[in-house]
This record gives sequence, structure tokens and C-alpha cells, in this order.
Amino acid sequence: NSPSEIDSLNQCISELKAENDKIRAENNKIKAENNELEARVAKLEDIQTQNELIKNLLSVSRKT
Repeated sequence: NSPSEIDSLNQCISELKAENDKIRAENNKIKAENNELEARVAKLEDIQTQNELIKNLLSVSRKT
């Protein structure tokens, strides 16, 4: 390997490391957004369950 080949390979390594860092940062951002959305879905599912319970209770109380 000549010095120019080594320099070229080192340049490629540096570029790939930079690209990898960028992709990792984007991935971390997406993971954080995903966690937030999962929390929102869980909260909405809880609210939906509560609403269904209230609806059922109102339905039962109207029948008696």
C-alpha cells in the first residue's frame, strides 16, 4: 500500500465515520420520537378504556 492509498483509505474511513455518526444521531432522534408516540398511544388507550367503562356504567344505570 502506497502512502497515497493509505491517505485515500483514511479519508474514506473518516467520511464513513462521519456518515455513521449522522445516521446514529438520526436513529436516536427517531427512537426518542417513537418512545414519545408509544407513551401517547398508551395514554390514549387508557382514556379509551376509561370512556368505555363510563359508557358501560351509564348503560347499566339506565337499565335499572
